[in-house]
Amino acid sequence: MGAQQSVERQLRHARSQPYNDNTLKQLDKVFCQNPDSAHDGVWNVVRVPGIERRRGGRDSRRRYNQARQSVHLALAASHGHLVGSSDAKNGPKNHSANDSDDSPTWVNCVGEQENTPRVIVKPESLQQLVAILVDALHLKQRVRAVGSGHSFSDITNCTDAVLVDMSLLKRMSMVDNGEDGIVAITKPLPVDHSLGPPTAEVVTNRSRKLARVQAGIKIHELNDELDNRGLALPNMGAYDGQTIAGVMSTGTHGSGIAFGPMASLVRAIVLVAGDGTVYQIEPVSPNVGKGPLSDPAAFPRTVDGLPVVLRQNDDWFRTVLVSMGCVGVIYSYVIEVTEAFNVHELRSATR
Repeated sequence: MGAQQSVERQLRHARSQPYNDNTLKQLDKVFCQNPDSAHDGVWNVVRVPGIERRRGGRDSRRRYNQARQSVHLALAASHGHLVGSSDAKNGPKNHSANDSDDSPTWVNCVGEQENTPRVIVKPESLQQLVAILVDALHLKQRVRAVGSGHSFSDITNCTDAVLVDMSLLKRMSMVDNGEDGIVAITKPLPVDHSLGPPTAEVVTNRSRKLARVQAGIKIHELNDELDNRGLALPNMGAYDGQTIAGVMSTGTHGSGIAFGPMASLVRAIVLVAGDGTVYQIEPVSPNVGKGPLSDPAAFPRTVDGLPVVLRQNDDWFRTVLVSMGCVGVIYSYVIEVTEAFNVHELRSATR
């Protein structure tokens, strides 16, 4: 329980600090260093005392073990059972379930596509996501991953498949200028304090414009996170209820001839293949996207505590970028964002 209590102490300390980049960076470090206990730690800090129960330090591991056991039992017996942090009757609004636990259903956001998966799982970490895919591989089961269900085709058809609900994977953190392995960020200018406070130009140059975003975060949640940091997406579609992986994988675009689709913001993709291998996929040529993000010699070769294979290959990057979910389960992205800005609307009347 030591790690659990440590997370809670650090979170409570952060809540008493000014809301700035330094505090946010400390929080990002807490989450990355404690992937198994951060979820329960956050719950204990923000829960309503006396109404919502406190979670023990081993709850996250217990829920994970229960989830894996349920996957094995459900798939081996060829029947469905909703597992994860929510039960069948209290899942997200785009999930529905019959009274019987052996027939979970999933429908898209407008109710046009209804599927009956064998099992619905909701991973809370990369470790859990990898374990689910490995289990499905050993049991020879198909896998589909979904986000907000903002799809009007049968691309999300998950009948008789393992349905991976990504809604709990929605953390965002910023990539620091000095992060190991990252070669594509402008280094901060030296600050001469003898000349007085740093100028606006120097402060701007040390801005962190790359964000690590987990696949299950919705666009409106991402906008809020970026806005709290004085940042923004350069462009977006007309709707903000999709998950970031759904937006990128389907080629969603905004307006403006000078802007590319939202997938053009992506610098790197972390993908889990069907055999459980974790890849970080980047372009290698400067004319694909914006070129490579990482220095292979300095790349840390781990993501959230698991080994990762760095694959810098233009064909791989193009294929995965807008893949409609056909080449694996996307865990996260590194995307390039911009400084926050105002949008001006000009209306005119014509005959």
